[in-house]
Amino acid sequence: MDLIIKIVAKYLFVLIGPIAAYVFWKADALSRKTLILRGIVVLVLGIVLAKGAGALYFEPRPFVTLHRAPLFPHEADNGFPSDHTLLVFACAFLLYPFNKRAAGASMVVGAMVGGARIAALVHSPLDIATSTVFALISGVVAAKAIKLPQPQTPEG
Repeated sequence: MDLIIKIVAKYLFVLIGPIAAYVFWKADALSRKTLILRGIVVLVLGIVLAKGAGALYFEPRPFVTLHRAPLFPHEADNGFPSDHTLLVFACAFLLYPFNKRAAGASMVVGAMVGGARIAALVHSPLDIATSTVFALISGVVAAKAIKLPQPQTPEG
């Protein structure tokens, strides 16, 4: 079981790349442009929120406070918030208006990554929950700032 937790905690987040690529590939040209622009907003805002919060609040990693070894080697630095979880959930919320199934799959991946990182003792539930909230905020701000293209209707 530890091996599965390690694999999920360290590597499952890479699935977001093929999922996002699929959504991008299936989208029309205007939706692709919107997806890229929103992606930039989500990325920048997510990084700003995470780095800002990490600078304001220090959360020791659970393996440090529990005096136990994590399931895989990790620095004993600030665990707040979880970058892996933020990345996956930010992509999920970004993809939601474009492809709800892909977004749902991304959310499942995000939940698995977050849960595995807690089980591996490298993040606390607060780290995961905060990352999820930051991802949601980033996705909502991007959606409000950059509207989806409307289908063209023939004039007449």
